[in-house]
Amino acid sequence: MTAGVSVDGIPTTNYSEGLQTGYRWYQAQGIEPLFPFGFGLSYTTFSISKLEVTPKVSDGKHAILVQFFVQNTGSTPGAEVPQVYMGLPPATGEPPTRLVAFNKVKLNPGEKTKVQVLIDPAATNHPLATWDTESQNWTVAQGDYRVYVGNSSADVAAADSFTVRTPAGQGH
Repeated sequence: MTAGVSVDGIPTTNYSEGLQTGYRWYQAQGIEPLFPFGFGLSYTTFSISKLEVTPKVSDGKHAILVQFFVQNTGSTPGAEVPQVYMGLPPATGEPPTRLVAFNKVKLNPGEKTKVQVLIDPAATNHPLATWDTESQNWTVAQGDYRVYVGNSSADVAAADSFTVRTPAGQGH
């Protein structure tokens, strides 16, 4: 960030980091912070398993279903907040991951539950899209999208992927 004065004499601030802020900057720099984004303390432990992302091939317009199991592996009741992060195709120039969903589950010792999250491309947070300055519109790139589930931005317990392919004759 740098401060300056515009042509009109109005103070301005230039943010040169772009999208590389917070956990995105740490990931892009390969730095592991002591308390990563989403980190929480609990009196018990949890496991996340059996991640499944469907469909495996998408047109980029329909919802993606992310489902997995969360189990309380400790000896006391507790709550976990599994977080779903997405990595867009490298050609988009986006940071390594972006948070697209999360859910809070409360479980007794040994209890296991299935968590299902829909990633809607039409949602206001545009989970699959990037802003195209030329067309002044959100666009979904073709390519492979990685889905990561964990309990913080630095603790990935499971990963899967899907591919976006635009049907012939249709562009984004």
